[in-house]
Amino acid sequence: WRAKEFEQSQGARRYADPRFSHVQKFLFQLCWRDYFHLYCAHFGKRVFFLKGPARRQRGWRRDQEVEKRWKQGRTGVPLVDALMRELLATGFMPNR
Repeated sequence: WRAKEFEQSQGARRYADPRFSHVQKFLFQLCWRDYFHLYCAHFGKRVFFLKGPARRQRGWRRDQEVEKRWKQGRTGVPLVDALMRELLATGFMPNR
């Protein structure tokens, strides 16, 4: 928790000084990571089930043409298309 110690040592200026914004972002990512670790520890394999941990039934249909467009990054939703094209080209998709 050296990052937290550093954050506390900077006091209120950490919010005003853009040089320290990376510390806030880093701590935010650690919080999300820990949250999902706890979430998965609590729900186990159910996180990956079709109905999810809540076991909710959702309408589901398979449309091969829609899936093909999604995989190629041609959905018409710019963010989705950009991410899917990056995944197709590089094999990687950032979480942003």
